[in-house]
Amino acid sequence: MLNRVMSLAFIGLMCIGVSVHAQEKPDRLAWIEHVKAKPGMEAQLEEAGKKHFAWHRRQGDTWSVYLWQVITGDDAGDYIVGTFGHTWKDYDAREAFNVADDKDAMASVGPFMQSDIPSIWRHLEDVSRPGDMTAGPAKFSQLTHYFVKPSKISVFIDALKEIKAALDEAKFPVRSNWYALASGGKGPHYVVATERNSWAEFAGPDKSMSKVLEEKLGARKATELIDEIREATTSFYSEILRFRPDLSYMPGK
Repeated sequence: MLNRVMSLAFIGLMCIGVSVHAQEKPDRLAWIEHVKAKPGMEAQLEEAGKKHFAWHRRQGDTWSVYLWQVITGDDAGDYIVGTFGHTWKDYDAREAFNVADDKDAMASVGPFMQSDIPSIWRHLEDVSRPGDMTAGPAKFSQLTHYFVKPSKISVFIDALKEIKAALDEAKFPVRSNWYALASGGKGPHYVVATERNSWAEFAGPDKSMSKVLEEKLGARKATELIDEIREATTSFYSEILRFRPDLSYMPGK
């Protein structure tokens, strides 16, 4: 049964990530904040967030900041705020802006927040299969969190690389990104995020990922890869996020 569940969870394979090994290219990072409103103050928090992003626009901020609302799981109703694609060095250049940003955010949004937990994630380019994001995020984002045994990280990543190669060769239509937690929580923690433009897309394509892997790698190899991922993982957790363009900041829009 667990093997079956793991297989289904991998239908959304590949959305954000980074290698655990040294890379020639600089890390591409996602700065994520998990925001919880004070009970009964969701509407006030959202209005304050709009005013805060109006401040970003007045400052001529060039970084996009996206906001999603969690709609399934333990954190349903909470907000996920993120900015993506930056390097460690980029954060140095933004220090002065961040001081002013935090000051305005605490004055406008702060009174309505119960908590705000920041974290930094590395994008795993070697195992991700990103889609076209020029128009911004899709309506939904399907997230699956994997907590991996420290001794099994290499096994986990190597299996993902083989799966990615097979899906690329088959031109599998579902696109997603893998991320690895760099700072701000318990780990090793990996997340795969898959964009969904409608509820119907959660059903997946006519030919499932499992079927594609069997055709490309053979049934035995496909099963071995899923088993390696299952055995490397201590637990996993899934949730769905709804993109809130009305609460996001996108320069020029």
